[in-house]
Amino acid sequence: MNALKLKLTLPIAAILATVASCSPKVAEIIALQKTEVDIDGQANEYGEFRYYNSEAKMFYALSNDSSNLYLCLKVNDETMQQQIIMAGMDVWLDTLSKSKERIGIRYPLGGIRPTAPSFREAGEPKGKPDMMTQMKKELLLSQKTMDLRGFKNVANGSNLMQTPEGIKLQVDWDNSNSMIYELVIPLKNWYKANLTKSDTTKIFTLTININALEMPSGPPGGFSGPPPGGNTPSGGGMGGPPSGMRPPMDGLSEKKTVKANFKLHINVP
Repeated sequence: MNALKLKLTLPIAAILATVASCSPKVAEIIALQKTEVDIDGQANEYGEFRYYNSEAKMFYALSNDSSNLYLCLKVNDETMQQQIIMAGMDVWLDTLSKSKERIGIRYPLGGIRPTAPSFREAGEPKGKPDMMTQMKKELLLSQKTMDLRGFKNVANGSNLMQTPEGIKLQVDWDNSNSMIYELVIPLKNWYKANLTKSDTTKIFTLTININALEMPSGPPGGFSGPPPGGNTPSGGGMGGPPSGMRPPMDGLSEKKTVKANFKLHINVP
């Protein structure tokens, strides 16, 4: 009797597993972008952000019109902003169900490190920029390129922040010190030039990876004391902000990931 039950159970389990594996992904239709978008590192065109990821402490908005895909990210948390600046961030937009992180953009590129603030000299105004302000400034002044992968008719590798094909990215901070990441991608360079009703069934996957920061070797705490010899570095490296001036490092060595499935908003007769 037990053997008979086992023989009957195994085929049923196999059928259920097959049905589960073939079930469609849950995917939300993104917003239709009705107003003109200016890629300026501000979030004025998107209204309330529809999506939030608690792991990355990130709000985000996705929309499209007949020509472009738009992505806007907003990060209020300063520690998360530090990780994005210091370790870099990858945004992937995969259009094929079997593809994984093949079409994407890296920006910021990473590699920026906080600099120990120098002592204020006589006659110099008070309120010198703190390390976060310095990192923001260095990002905006020094990282003028983005790294592209997998787009149609667009060169892989380093590209200007606005390509001749129309991909454009801008990062800035708003009046509340929230980090704003704004991106536009022409549909023709990512998916297809002309949308049709059949595209309403097509799913794409958004993956955002905030990379893990590699901790420096040495005494616990990372940003600790001067190097051997007693000379404090003048800045630019991983060594030596004074005690009390160190950025919070908790969690920066852990990768954060946002991943969700979506469908384009098709507005055709």
